[in-house]
Amino acid sequence: MEKLVDESMRAGAVGLSTALIYPPGRFATTEELIALTKHAASYWTHLRSESATMMAAIDEALRIGAEAHVPVNIFHLKCGGSMRGHMADVIAKIEAARKRGIDIASQIYPYTATSTDLTSLVPAWALDGGYLEFVKRLKDPATRKKIADEMRATSNYIKSGGSAILVRNVPGGALPQFERKRLDEIARAMNTDPAEAALRLFENSVSSPIGIYFGLSEDDLKLAMKQPWVAVGSDSGAIVGAMKDVGAHPRAYGTFPRILGHYVRDEHLFTLEEAVRKMTSLAASRAGFADRGVLAAGKKADVVVFDPQTIRDVSTYEDPHHFSEGISTVIVNGTPVLQGGKMTGKLPGYVLRRTIPPRR
Repeated sequence: MEKLVDESMRAGAVGLSTALIYPPGRFATTEELIALTKHAASYWTHLRSESATMMAAIDEALRIGAEAHVPVNIFHLKCGGSMRGHMADVIAKIEAARKRGIDIASQIYPYTATSTDLTSLVPAWALDGGYLEFVKRLKDPATRKKIADEMRATSNYIKSGGSAILVRNVPGGALPQFERKRLDEIARAMNTDPAEAALRLFENSVSSPIGIYFGLSEDDLKLAMKQPWVAVGSDSGAIVGAMKDVGAHPRAYGTFPRILGHYVRDEHLFTLEEAVRKMTSLAASRAGFADRGVLAAGKKADVVVFDPQTIRDVSTYEDPHHFSEGISTVIVNGTPVLQGGKMTGKLPGYVLRRTIPPRR
């Protein structure tokens, strides 16, 4: 693995990325991650926990960065579960680490609902071997009961009845009637409880269904968003093709307009200039892209033209597939891709690397 990391860095990789809250990443040890990160340019991580053991998860990320001697970047800073309302403590821990000389930063998306695999409700041991092995385990009544009982005992979302989970996608097409429905509503339709309803969704899906989880605090969100070392990121891929027929998180459409419209213009949380910095130069500098992120001679011409008085997000959790308003022009590498509010059909973008090779 160390050789693979070395080769990736030479090919222009930004750094080593981990998702320790998901399998298979959740099975990696801290020592393994330190050994790999020593060969990387930077360390990017979805923390091992964003709830009860979040402080220990931050300590792990700090240790990896310190012992590997690389910058650390935490994906989408948020406090869920028993950590809800404790963002000030999280920020204090990170600030203390920064004062000790550890180069650590984060990013955020401006919503109080998260979105991830529905299997995040499932105990780790049940997912060993991947999703299909997990579904096979559900065929054994004793194992199925053990999984369901652990879900009922450990998941606050299950314990509270499932109303805080919106199922946005059930892959495979077997149960389309349950897409964009709350888990408690699905459980009632199945005449069962939320844990068993989730298991039935799993065994009728080719991969994990996706859920939107309503469990974050607006005060936590605002406090994190204001920190100068917190950038803005959508945490979403583009919604294309068949994905437009299923649910999506509104962050896929509205992240940046929501910052500029709601939090800057309406809430006055921070200045327009600070919002732009969080979206551009701060993000580019953390990734090591020295040729973008600011408008200056010799830099790549990536430009978004918007009206600060009219920009707003339109996408919602229940009706997500709507583009935001107030953006007239988008220029990528000097070429307009959106002009006068219409797509031009041009595709001037390309994969970014720490050292971008010449175009051919």
